[in-house]
Amino acid sequence: MVQGYLVSDPYPALLIPAGNEEAPAEATVRIHLVGGGKKGADISDWHNQFVKLSGTLIERDQQSMLELVAGSIETANLPGPAPSSSTLALGQQTLVGEIVDSKCHLGVMKPGEGEAHRACAIRCISGGLPPMLVSRDTDGNARYMLLTNAEGEVFDDELLPKIGRAVRITGMVYQRDDTLFMRAATDAIVRL
Repeated sequence: MVQGYLVSDPYPALLIPAGNEEAPAEATVRIHLVGGGKKGADISDWHNQFVKLSGTLIERDQQSMLELVAGSIETANLPGPAPSSSTLALGQQTLVGEIVDSKCHLGVMKPGEGEAHRACAIRCISGGLPPMLVSRDTDGNARYMLLTNAEGEVFDDELLPKIGRAVRITGMVYQRDDTLFMRAATDAIVRL
């Protein structure tokens, strides 16, 4: 079981306060949550509460998320103040990469990217899983960013034709706790 503060904006996540055994880092750790199968996590009854829950850790390249065990969320005693969450604007950037579903790409499916995985990624993102841009630097090192629309909200179906394809995206990048996000208008995502 892991304990933390549940938030749902823009995607369900567990904020783990700095300095506790699950997050010994100096800053709050944000672990995004997903449901079983091709579904996002439903935390609607638990939003903005300190809880304990069980899940399966999904990891790749120091990126992680947690697949919730159904029915495992329960109220926990807040050990102190709610964890602080910080947002740092990193400015507008243009990146080239692929839009993948974060759950499969981070480890549930192999390879979790490319044309072979496109149909699965479309179903997963349609089911509420966070879309992720995977771009690579000149040395081939991956950079991961969760995607939202220009208003910082979950994309509607307009993103679906661009999933699993090489794209160029121009948008505002920001860091929330230890996670990178990109806000982009649909027309700022161009298939290559």
